[in-house]
Amino acid sequence: MPDFSVDPIYIDLVNSYQKIRLSQHFNFKREEYLSGLYKMELFQRPLPKERLFKYNLILAQTNMGNGAAFCPFEINSNFHEIFEKLIGKSEEELIDFLKILDDQSHYYVKIAILDALYEKILPAPDFEVRLIGETKALYRSDIVINEALSLIYKRLEEGKLKNETPVFLNIGFVSTFNKVLKRKMSNFCYYATDLDKNIVDKVYHGVRIFDGKAYNKDLIKKSDVMIVTGMTLATGTLSNLLKLANKYNTYVVIFAQTGHNLAPFYLNYGADVVVSESFPYYGFHNTGKICVYRKYR
Repeated sequence: MPDFSVDPIYIDLVNSYQKIRLSQHFNFKREEYLSGLYKMELFQRPLPKERLFKYNLILAQTNMGNGAAFCPFEINSNFHEIFEKLIGKSEEELIDFLKILDDQSHYYVKIAILDALYEKILPAPDFEVRLIGETKALYRSDIVINEALSLIYKRLEEGKLKNETPVFLNIGFVSTFNKVLKRKMSNFCYYATDLDKNIVDKVYHGVRIFDGKAYNKDLIKKSDVMIVTGMTLATGTLSNLLKLANKYNTYVVIFAQTGHNLAPFYLNYGADVVVSESFPYYGFHNTGKICVYRKYR
């Protein structure tokens, strides 16, 4: 069973939303309520040689927005009981629920609900694309890597590269990132960490996966850019990772499916670029949407 840790950024986002809701700028004619909650057991390999992704996916739907959160497959909570209690709850009642932090499985449900509430106050992205069909996995990776490379080129222009060659760190391993990067840059170092014990210490396409708990700090220190999964909000590690990035002057690109509506606000906490992806994700053949938000140093 994974350790239960509520990320401080989650708490701050709940409080910030409540303040926005009570402000004079927050004026919506319709009262928001929770209209749907869904749990999907996801076994997915988007490309033939990709790792197997095995998670629970929680989807939340209000009459004004949609939210999502992945949670570890080992969480075998009886979700339908809390789902039944929450359906139909008003926005005010949902906020009260979001502020109670006493149950691990409920934390993932709360992230999905908060994500849905934030949809109506999203800032405009720097750009938005629609993805269709089998090319979604590679095109999504192409977007993420292009953002990481922009930060590397900025560092090269300023003469602030930490090492002789650029160093990338992928926290929350996605093998297609390295595959796409190899097509675009010939000389670089690439590290990857994860908290999934099923892939830690294994090698995928020449990349060894290190244990994030043991190696994140040292690898962040030597990296120029870290490419971080949005699921770090659910694992309670996002806030600390951003603090380490700031301490060691490491650029941060966040790719977020978990909390995709929350992710643009991570720019306020130290992220440099956010690539958010709403459901249905790149592993599904339906039309998907990716938005990019930037704040360059």
